Amino acid sequence: MYNLRHSWIPAFFKRVPMSGLMRTTSRSESQNSAFHQNTHYGSTLVNFMNSFESAMEKQRYTQSSLDFKTKDKLPQMRTPFPIEENASLFYTRKVFRQVQNEMYRSMTACFSLNHNIVDHVHEFQIKEFRPHGYSISNRPDSAIVSDDDDDNWDKLLKDSIYTVKCDQKEDTFICSCMKFEQFGILCRHIFTAMKAFNIQFIPAKYLLRRWQKDIIPPELLRRCFRYSDSDENIQKIAIDIFSTVDNCLSSLSTNKKRLEEYYQALKDLESKFMDGVTMNERPNKSTDFENRLGVSIPADVQIQNPTGIRNKGSGTKKRIKGAQEIAVEKSRCKYCRKGNDHDKRNCPTRKEDEKNNIFKQHPGKKH
Repeated sequence: MYNLRHSWIPAFFKRVPMSGLMRTTSRSESQNSAFHQNTHYGSTLVNFMNSFESAMEKQRYTQSSLDFKTKDKLPQMRTPFPIEENASLFYTRKVFRQVQNEMYRSMTACFSLNHNIVDHVHEFQIKEFRPHGYSISNRPDSAIVSDDDDDNWDKLLKDSIYTVKCDQKEDTFICSCMKFEQFGILCRHIFTAMKAFNIQFIPAKYLLRRWQKDIIPPELLRRCFRYSDSDENIQKIAIDIFSTVDNCLSSLSTNKKRLEEYYQALKDLESKFMDGVTMNERPNKSTDFENRLGVSIPADVQIQNPTGIRNKGSGTKKRIKGAQEIAVEKSRCKYCRKGNDHDKRNCPTRKEDEKNNIFKQHPGKKH
């Protein structure tokens, strides 16, 4: 049953919206992994609050990097249809790759068998071919579905026919595979039906906001001051400063002379505004702790943190050893007959003898 999971799992969850849900415990596991990199079980609540901010900064940086790749790199088109290029302007880079794959399969693996009109509703019978040479017999059972292969998880084991209903007045498309209801992107069968109407834009009702570019406001991705509680106006001014510097660097990146002049001007501004500002006036982790707790760190600390104790077992580092383990510890090397910290395989005396071409004769063994 597990080896056939590619067949029954999609059917079992066919009517359940699963956009973004990859595994049962993926969200909790990802949160644990994110926080374990910055904290541990012995951290205090104050340490956790600062570690939480570090974890959030890492997520903001990852999101900003993905947004930059989406804006900077234009995807390569795989079909001649304008709807693909228009979809690339809306979807993020990863989601567009999945939508693009559906468009490509609508051109290479699907075609319309029949087209009927009933009460102004167009009904298409779309046949999808099984990929050539792809069957359950030529795939290893242990790797039928790869978690990282987003394009091939739903390949057919046999040719199938799907029904697509289209209402032009309501501008709606419904497919019997229900991929949009389950994953939030249109299927290849609907794209096949759209070609009959020469549709160049995906209807707005099928463009989910969660897949849109720049869905997260910039002010949530940039936190300029780590150890200070600045208000929104200060954060906005800081973001504008970052944007201004970034635009200048982008414009002057090809002119070395002007870039050096700009760098020198920034150094002059730094000397002007940072003159007289001491290190004690700058926000740091210690002042952040004092602000959160409402007390200052005393100069003489008399109460120290308790020493670590073992929570499991009897509380001692001793344990009862078995007879075999005791015998192994007492055994000596059978080559040098000295010491019990090594055996015959890693005996230093044996290695030295082998270098000098000296071989000891042992009874009952031929050398």
